[in-house]
Amino acid sequence: MSFGGHVYDMIARQRLNRDQLSRRRERNKDYNGRKHSWHLDQMVPTLSAEELTRIGKQIKVREEQQRQRTFRLQLIVMAAILAVVLVIGFVAAYVWKLSG
Repeated sequence: MSFGGHVYDMIARQRLNRDQLSRRRERNKDYNGRKHSWHLDQMVPTLSAEELTRIGKQIKVREEQQRQRTFRLQLIVMAAILAVVLVIGFVAAYVWKLSG
């Protein structure tokens, strides 16, 4: 009883999978190019330079607001964690003091 046939079958399947993967990648490159190109062709010519700068400024303002919101949320979470740790520490010290 030999297992050589199974090994050759496995090698052949791996080769086919590699070929299928490369074909799928080529197909996806074409698809991704088409998927994004129609959007750019329709949107860019309809916007003037002033509109583009106004939109860019709006995006920057929104990004700054989002950054500030994220920072505040991080501060709140860190303060809450610190408060929980301090409470646990005080409770543990109190219990240790009572037992000792």
